[in-house]
Amino acid sequence: MIKKLPRRFVREHAVRFHCKVQQLLNSDRPQIVFDLSKTRHMDLKGADVLLQCLREAVKCDGEVKLAGLTPLVSIVLELTRIGQLFETYESTTSAAKSFSSFLPNVGVTRLLASTQF
Repeated sequence: MIKKLPRRFVREHAVRFHCKVQQLLNSDRPQIVFDLSKTRHMDLKGADVLLQCLREAVKCDGEVKLAGLTPLVSIVLELTRIGQLFETYESTTSAAKSFSSFLPNVGVTRLLASTQF
C-alpha cells in the first residue's frame, strides 16, 4: 500500500494523516510505503508521527518504508536520527518491490527448527 504524505507534514497535518492511516497500520502484517516526494516541509511532530506509524506497523508484524525523500525531509530525518530506523528508496516502485513475498516468521521458524547448534 502506498500513501502520499501532504506537502506540509507539520503538527496538524501529521496528526490528521496518522488518524487516516491508523486502521491500515493495525491490520495484519501491514506493508506500507510513505511517498514523501511532494512533501516540502516537515517539523518534529511530522517526524514523530512517522516513528509512531513504524512502531504500530511493527507491532502487527509489518513494515513501513519511505520513498522519494525531498532534501528538507532528509535533513529533518537525519537530524532527529529517525531516518536510521527506516528503509528509504528513491521511488515508490522500488520501495514496494522490496517487500518480501513470503511470511517472514514462517521461514525463520522453519530454518531455526532445521538448524542444529
